[in-house]
Amino acid sequence: MAEHLGVEVRHIRRLVAERRIPYLKWGRLLRFDPAGLAEWLDHKRVAPRVPVTAAHYDLFTGQRDSVERAGRGSRRTGASS
Repeated sequence: MAEHLGVEVRHIRRLVAERRIPYLKWGRLLRFDPAGLAEWLDHKRVAPRVPVTAAHYDLFTGQRDSVERAGRGSRRTGASS
C-alpha cells in the first residue's frame, strides 16, 4: 500500500491509527480493498484551480474585472467595508 501511494509504511500506519484511510482488520492483519482505496483517493482528489487569464483583469489598473469585484464585494460584512 505504501509503495502504491508513494509514501512510507509509517505514514500508512498513522492514517490507519487516525482512521483516515479505509481498511479491514483481520485479527492482527490489516487489509486494504483496492476498489475502496480507489474510491477514497478519488474523493480526496483536489481539482486544479482555473488559471486567471488576461481577460479577467483590467489591463490598465491591474485589477480584476468589475463583475468579479462586485461578486466578491457583496460577501463582505461588517464596518470595515
